[in-house]
Amino acid sequence: LLDLVPAVRRRPPLAQSPNRPIAQSPGRQGASPPRIPAALSPLIVLVLLSYTASQRQVAKGQQLYDQGKYLEAYEAYQTVLRQQGGSDIRYNAGNALYRMKQYNEAAKTWRDALTGAPDQLRHETYFNMGNAFVRADEDANALSGYLERAIDAYEEALRLNPADQDAKWNLEIALARRGDPGQDG
Repeated sequence: LLDLVPAVRRRPPLAQSPNRPIAQSPGRQGASPPRIPAALSPLIVLVLLSYTASQRQVAKGQQLYDQGKYLEAYEAYQTVLRQQGGSDIRYNAGNALYRMKQYNEAAKTWRDALTGAPDQLRHETYFNMGNAFVRADEDANALSGYLERAIDAYEEALRLNPADQDAKWNLEIALARRGDPGQDG
């Protein structure tokens, strides 16, 4: 029996810009930094602290995921999502749900991750959605429509990245399971 490859594609933790000092323009060397009005200072500190806390939660979620503690990882991602949202975090939360075999919830979470996501993340998301729908079909009746949704997701992944051999393979498996003529399984 042919199987899907790979089960879920991983993404690195939330993309962050490197901590580099901002280069000063030649005319600003030695100049004092711009002054921030006193009324805004507490707000800026609060925003920076919440961002740092979110970064820690994302790192914690990634570490828990890597340890196979998917429920805890999902909970860490949910904490960040309540604070700020983000396609990468929704994607990672979907991965945790998939690992817990909650395929429908994973697909819903990935669908939410598509909003505003760059093409590479959209591609990975559609690929994973295809896998979730194929897995959901394994436990469903023939009228569930999961294989159709899997095929649509793989086709969208291939539209975004035609060179993706894993998506082509998984599409062929989904087509074979659906019983399309000319496909072997």
